[in-house]
Amino acid sequence: MIFPVKADIIPLFHGVVASISPFAKANEVAIILEASPQEIKVEYRPDKLIHDLSLLISRVISFTPQKQQINLRWTCNNKEVHFEISNSGVNLAHFSEIHAGLYYAVIVKELSDKGTNFLLKVPNNPYSETTYPQQISASPASIRPYHYEIQKRLTSHFKNIRKLERLTYQKNQKQGVFLKKLNAIIQMNLDSEAFNIAELAKAMALSRTQLFRRVKMLTQMSPNKYLKTYRLQKARAMLESKTYNVSEVAYNVGFKSLSHFSRTFHEEYGFSPSVLTSRKSP
Repeated sequence: MIFPVKADIIPLFHGVVASISPFAKANEVAIILEASPQEIKVEYRPDKLIHDLSLLISRVISFTPQKQQINLRWTCNNKEVHFEISNSGVNLAHFSEIHAGLYYAVIVKELSDKGTNFLLKVPNNPYSETTYPQQISASPASIRPYHYEIQKRLTSHFKNIRKLERLTYQKNQKQGVFLKKLNAIIQMNLDSEAFNIAELAKAMALSRTQLFRRVKMLTQMSPNKYLKTYRLQKARAMLESKTYNVSEVAYNVGFKSLSHFSRTFHEEYGFSPSVLTSRKSP
């Protein structure tokens, strides 16, 4: 067990930021440290704080559009140390995945300039902490073989998008980062029928014209076609895992009409989605 100690918490914070800076640079997101107290002595658990700060800052960077920035500042009162992470260019308040699985409480606030403020609250008294269970991906050894096999099948059948990400990154790091952010935003909104190109452009902090130009250049598809292709690739992977029925898959990839999903799937692959629930893939 790691016991809390009373020490200056700021060097730890600077160390976390320094270790993440190359990741921010690769994502073309600037890190700005705002004027804050240079020493805050409190009792804290370094393992918990490093975990939460690293995850929260990294996730905010990942979903912040290129050429934007995140601002970091910290304050302290008698009860808590507050670490604030604010991003520019896009509202991330509805992306609960960004602050999922953290030990400490996070308050999320929309900013008027299309940004978001994440406030991580660290109690001064670690013995009265309210902590939250980590949500960490399970390893093969810690999950049942049946579910691990499903996980492997989904991964193996959903490689086209990931392969495109990797090849794009190898060819041009800037464009690879852009495509990764694009795919992450689509994935987080996959089950929403209302998520369309206007919403995608807004989340990427681009105009629809800019989005069309960049997606077309990278994928040879319009954003509408790319979004549909992404949904259908995910749908096929889910069907081939034999874990979901056609109705469940249609709903999970953003089709509220089963007939619309079946027709669109058939147009893309040349066979009905129900084929994959009864036999091996063509």
